[in-house]
Amino acid sequence: MKALFPEEEVMNICLKATAILPPSKLSPIFKNLGSRFIRDAQKDFWNGKAIGFYIPYNQLSWQGSNPESFAIAQAYNEFIGGNYNGVYITKPKHYSTSKNYPVVFFAHGYLGSWEFYQGFFSSLEDCFIVSIATRDLSGIFGYEDINKIFKHYLPLLKKEGYNIDKSQLHLIGLSNGGTAANVALRSFDNQFQTITYISTSCDVIKQSHAKVVLMGGGKDVSSSNLFGASRKLQRHGTKTAILFDEDENHYFMVHQKERMIDFLNKELELI
Repeated sequence: MKALFPEEEVMNICLKATAILPPSKLSPIFKNLGSRFIRDAQKDFWNGKAIGFYIPYNQLSWQGSNPESFAIAQAYNEFIGGNYNGVYITKPKHYSTSKNYPVVFFAHGYLGSWEFYQGFFSSLEDCFIVSIATRDLSGIFGYEDINKIFKHYLPLLKKEGYNIDKSQLHLIGLSNGGTAANVALRSFDNQFQTITYISTSCDVIKQSHAKVVLMGGGKDVSSSNLFGASRKLQRHGTKTAILFDEDENHYFMVHQKERMIDFLNKELELI
């Protein structure tokens, strides 16, 4: 199937092609193309802000080792009624069998959950990165999607012989992956040390065992409630941390990798 339809490479080409189309001010014919997210991506490409973000992915492409985005299995689950699960695991850089490691679960949603981000999050210190996907093509994470972390994915790591520290579990939801963060905060907060929202809204307010980490930009509508959510969570006794840049858009993570990684390493207590 991969030989017939190498979907991770097809997606790579399509996403880049969309990004490199001229912004509307340069070419009015594209004025109404796509959402504000696509328009922001186009502007970022033409400003040169996003080029470095593709480098880790391109390096894997040249090696022929990019992970599948799980889109084929998601489509099969949705239209045929299958129940396939898939994860992409990145080991700590200097993995040793003599110690136990934190696990960071990453959720994006829709297609392309893994292609661009494994190179980014591999810069987190001394932890496993496990990228998860929704069961179907909806891109909306539900209760069962997060429950699989404990029913399937953690047991899988143990079965593979990896040494993990179950007291140091973290979940990061990016953009549409905010649905995963909301489910985790609502129903699984006692299982996670931290739950992070990046460029997405935090829609659950409660007293939480997990610290809630919030990251976004002032030019991103998706992030507009983060300060308010932080204050409300604190009033409920939940510990929060926030990184916010008024000049950033939905692609804050793309533009300021080092700043975000440093913040995450600190707030997730990975260093």
